[in-house]
Amino acid sequence: MRFFKELFKRPITICFAIILSILVGVIATSNMNIALLPDMALPFLTVQTMYVGASAETIDEQVTSPLSNTLSNMANLEAISTYSVDNCSVLVMQFKYGTDLDEKESDIETLIKSISLPSGCEDPVVSAVDLNGTALATLTIYSETDDIKDVYKDTLELKNQLSSIEGVGNISLVGDPTQKVSIKVANGLEMMSGLIVQKIATDDKLDIPLGNIESGGSNIAINNYSKAQSVEAIKNLTMFVDLGTETNSTFTSVQTFLNNIESMNADDVLKIKNNGLIMHDDIKLIKSKSKVELEDFQPLISTISSFTSLIDNTSASLLRALWNTVLKRLVESDDFKNLDDASLQVLATNLKVEYSVLKWLQDNAKDIDPVTNTTKAEEKWETICTFKENHADSEISNEDYATLFYDIEVTSEEKISKAELIEDIDFARRVNSVYFNDVMNKLIKGEEPTNAEYAMMFIGLVSISEVTNYAVLMDFIVEENFASNIDIIYNYKLNHQHDENGTMVGDKMPSKDYVGLYNQMDLPSNLLALKPSEKMVDFVRNSDFSSASLSFKVDDIADVAVIESFESAAYYNSNRAIQIKLYGVSGANATSIVKEVNKIIDKYSFKYSNSKVLLINDQSAFISSSINNMVVSLVIGAVLAIMVIYLFLRKVRSSLIIGISMPLSVLLTLLVLYAMGITLNMVSVGGLAVGIGMLVDNSIVVLESITSEREKNKGTALESAISGTKLVMGSLIGSTLTSICVFFPILFIAGLTREIFKDLAWSIIFSLSFSLLVAILIIPGLYCMFFKKEEKPKVKVKNNKKDDKPGVMEKIKNKYGTILNKVLCKKGTLIIATFAIFIASFGLLATCNVEFLPSIDQGKIETSIKYAPGTSPEYCEQTTLEVVDKINESIENIDTISVSVGFSGLIETNRYGTLAIQLNDKAKDTKAVAEDIRELVGSLNLEEEYSVSVIDGVIASIMGGISGVSLSITGESVDALESIAKEVEKDVLTKKGIKSASDNMLSKSTSYNVSFNDEALASKGLDYSTVVQTMRIGLAGYDVRTLVVEGIETTVNVKWNDDTIGGYYATLGDYIVGTDKSGNFVKLSEVANVEEKIGRHVIRKTGGLNQVDITVEAYGIDTNTASKYLQESAKKVLKNYVGYSYQTSGISYYLTDAFKGLFIAASISFFLLYAVIACLFESLRKPIIIIMSFPFGFVGAFIALAITGTAISVVSFIGLVMLMGVVVNNAIVLLERIEQLRDGGLEIHEAIIEGCKQRVRPVLMTTLTTILALIPMALGLGDGGALMAPLGIVAFGGLLVSTLVTLFVIPATFALMYKIKFVKGKDYQVTKTEEQEIKNE
Repeated sequence: MRFFKELFKRPITICFAIILSILVGVIATSNMNIALLPDMALPFLTVQTMYVGASAETIDEQVTSPLSNTLSNMANLEAISTYSVDNCSVLVMQFKYGTDLDEKESDIETLIKSISLPSGCEDPVVSAVDLNGTALATLTIYSETDDIKDVYKDTLELKNQLSSIEGVGNISLVGDPTQKVSIKVANGLEMMSGLIVQKIATDDKLDIPLGNIESGGSNIAINNYSKAQSVEAIKNLTMFVDLGTETNSTFTSVQTFLNNIESMNADDVLKIKNNGLIMHDDIKLIKSKSKVELEDFQPLISTISSFTSLIDNTSASLLRALWNTVLKRLVESDDFKNLDDASLQVLATNLKVEYSVLKWLQDNAKDIDPVTNTTKAEEKWETICTFKENHADSEISNEDYATLFYDIEVTSEEKISKAELIEDIDFARRVNSVYFNDVMNKLIKGEEPTNAEYAMMFIGLVSISEVTNYAVLMDFIVEENFASNIDIIYNYKLNHQHDENGTMVGDKMPSKDYVGLYNQMDLPSNLLALKPSEKMVDFVRNSDFSSASLSFKVDDIADVAVIESFESAAYYNSNRAIQIKLYGVSGANATSIVKEVNKIIDKYSFKYSNSKVLLINDQSAFISSSINNMVVSLVIGAVLAIMVIYLFLRKVRSSLIIGISMPLSVLLTLLVLYAMGITLNMVSVGGLAVGIGMLVDNSIVVLESITSEREKNKGTALESAISGTKLVMGSLIGSTLTSICVFFPILFIAGLTREIFKDLAWSIIFSLSFSLLVAILIIPGLYCMFFKKEEKPKVKVKNNKKDDKPGVMEKIKNKYGTILNKVLCKKGTLIIATFAIFIASFGLLATCNVEFLPSIDQGKIETSIKYAPGTSPEYCEQTTLEVVDKINESIENIDTISVSVGFSGLIETNRYGTLAIQLNDKAKDTKAVAEDIRELVGSLNLEEEYSVSVIDGVIASIMGGISGVSLSITGESVDALESIAKEVEKDVLTKKGIKSASDNMLSKSTSYNVSFNDEALASKGLDYSTVVQTMRIGLAGYDVRTLVVEGIETTVNVKWNDDTIGGYYATLGDYIVGTDKSGNFVKLSEVANVEEKIGRHVIRKTGGLNQVDITVEAYGIDTNTASKYLQESAKKVLKNYVGYSYQTSGISYYLTDAFKGLFIAASISFFLLYAVIACLFESLRKPIIIIMSFPFGFVGAFIALAITGTAISVVSFIGLVMLMGVVVNNAIVLLERIEQLRDGGLEIHEAIIEGCKQRVRPVLMTTLTTILALIPMALGLGDGGALMAPLGIVAFGGLLVSTLVTLFVIPATFALMYKIKFVKGKDYQVTKTEEQEIKNE
């Protein structure tokens, strides 16, 4: 005690120590970073690998599985979840809490190097997951007049300035227009795309230093500066091609087709139209038959063709001679009538007469006219001869022929009109029958006529050179759409014979007109492999394919442009906007960051647009308000505590001494927290607010003990300070340790609970530790300074007489002693009754909801619309804005709606339309408004899934955006999981309070596996890498380099036109991948096997099993009930599925994990409490007496929760754990004083009564100071107050009830355990055996 004596004699030293501590504490506090919540080190790492162009199945097989198999055996790894999506693989690795993630990150990178991944894969990227990352601030930049691109330029400059703010980590943009240099290869020139890629890539690689030259004693660097530095330069890049057979052949057919169209006039097309239509159906009919007979040919055309040729070239006399000398005899001959076709053909050849003429005569020779008794053949032949005689000196017209043929009735069976017959005759007169018969004979034999033969037959040309010009056109004559194609060409040529002024312009069409014409026509695939374009037409027209080489620019074969696209969109008040979201680094000072943001905003001058910038989400405002509320609660609690002290002590100096101890302990605690890097957040300040009432307990006990010693012993202030401190030092250390030991295990439990509440534990541990040091070292010294001279007690005088009536406190003590004496007489009944009340109090828990954390109503609602993969951004944007309009029309008290449309989450599979709705102050119940919005959106009958949630900023910060109650189901079959999910959702929606249920099982998708055949590639003269590159360019596009465009780093991308790859090919097998050695186009199916597969856009796995997550949204029920309903539905459904299991996830998982961790912490705390008390009293039974105060603290807590309607949460559970350490303090003080009096010689009965009476004042003082200090926190007023309110409510109710019960139950338990009998009206007598037993204890 010499140390204390010397210390207490130096009050000035103590004063300066206090002043210095306060100054250092204030400085440290002012430099502490301010945050909403503690920094949470969550043990998650992700491994992300890009494999552009690969399907989810390919990603899972070739990337995800090898990575997962290799990394799954790492030490401290608890779980690994994998996500395989189109183009990307993501592994989420969860390690045990406390694992060194930097070390694990290095280990993962080392292991990845040993894995063989596909050559097209990018290197895997390992990074930590910041699940508690919530934007500190969100800015919206918009303009009512300017283009969004100009707004974007200003946004980039503003973003650069914001990134310089200390503490700012990531800055993300929403709604920013993405920009790229697009090189779209013209339709019809797709095979040239590889040349562009090769040219740009080669130039990029060769952009290197060329060396140095020495001049004038110095070296001059020479650099290659040939690389294109602008979009215009890329357009003008020149390529040279050696024209081999392939290129010539590829474009020759195109050039021929162009020439054919351009060389024809309308009359030419009309010939094709008239003649082709006549023959089209007949040729189609003939070609469709497996076996063709002569009767299949229409007799009309062949007959007319034969007779017109015969009549035109034969005189009337020759016709009669032919009949009289040969034909008449044949007709009369029965042999002729019965000749078969072959014999008839031979006869026609020998007679040099058309077979069709003889056939016609044979058919008519069988019919005899009963009047004239002559054959119809003779009559008809006579008609022909007469016709010829009448037209011997004149030209026979088509109409004359038509009259003749009607006279001879060759058309009686065909019922053809005279007008149609005239048209047929016009064709027949001009057609070369030789060519006609050649075509027909080939068709009969099953052979395919050539284009030239078709052309000669239809157009009646005899010149081979002329026929060649039309040969390509003839390909589509025999196609289904021949008539419509001919009509298109004919009408187009007819309309383009003259210009707008009526001047004849010839037949050459502009390129754009030609493309328009061509794209209207349904041409066969073998005419041109790819659709033409204006640029392609110009390229072919302007190129000389007969030369040895060809040179052209990129702009000649492709459209080069800087294009913008919106992967995401944002709106503010119906104006297109860009959002800037600022995230802080770990431990960043949110308030100072936002202050700097506001400074930059105020000073920023827009250069490119007339934009406005608004700070629409200031998290620091909520943080500052929440922290300020906590500080106010702390101050109010401190003031109330000092008032209680004054009411009990009735001395200003004593109250001042106690008052000094509080800020001193708090500031010393903040100094240590600052040194540990702990921020000033809701939890750490909440810990101080919780402990503020307890901070004065030790000081009160010391001061009360010193005062009692001086009053009793009449010694000096120094003597009283030493003896009084010594008297209570043991109990102070013990009670402080009991309070500390209940919070100490929180620091060592694993899980999210530790990460959230570790700062609270440290705050209370340090504040109580400093309060003990202040009570032992500072309070006695201050007493010596303030009470150096003995203070004579004031004596009240009434009517010149001393007033010897006891004061209020003495009355309370005496009354308490009397009641205690009576209670101890029925101690057994008392203990049984109190335990019965304790057991009954558990029934109150049934009335309480269960939730993870208390909700904080900030008036924020989020409506999210989930769009299917592949949904166009335009549709997502339009639908989302329609929902916004409906909400604005129907829902009141909305302040602002901030809209964003784009991908969301770690895995970018779906676009989301997100509405961040902020209610104004008039809105009373945010949950009710959210329910109104949910019903409104439901009435719109959207095809998409949607959700409406009340946003709690605190929970969102902790959970990293996880909301809702969910569980995960795992199993082998994805299809089975899909069925399970739908069944579970259907069942859970029948539960009361469940408003919606959804899963993350995406719809099935189609993919193709392409397996190339090396031999087939070699036979076509194709290179495997070139073919793959061609397909990559066409389907996905090829990023060749980056280019700075208007100050923006921009990707240069080469790709085919979307209309080329978006619907031209009927199947992937028809995809053109190159040209063979002869210049013909090669389809993918010719060199590869294409296998169609039905799969998923996303493959989720945990532990190698497929997984689906089901989430429900509830209204009117708590988290625990919603989770219970969901689990019941899952159990019910999974009874029918073997090998499938579920586990809780999301908030449900964290709720279960938190309570599990807290139960462990409570168990450890209980053991530590017992150990500390046992060591303090050197007894194994006395800790049991003290621990008897636990149940009654819980009774008070349960009553307080039930009365206030507060849910059981992690925070309230921590309040129960805290009670264990606090309520025992009063019991320790009572029991230790009883022991001290017993050691001082008092009988055990007197020691119990007197010890309790002497300690009733400090017990009531410490309890009231703690309770009153907790009132501001328990009320949960202001921003953020609701988070720690349950802890205040639990502590308030528990302390209030436990203190009242402890004053009676502890002495009763002591007496009962040691079998001390109290008899009403009699003095207590103890046997020597009992006395010895107590002494031994």
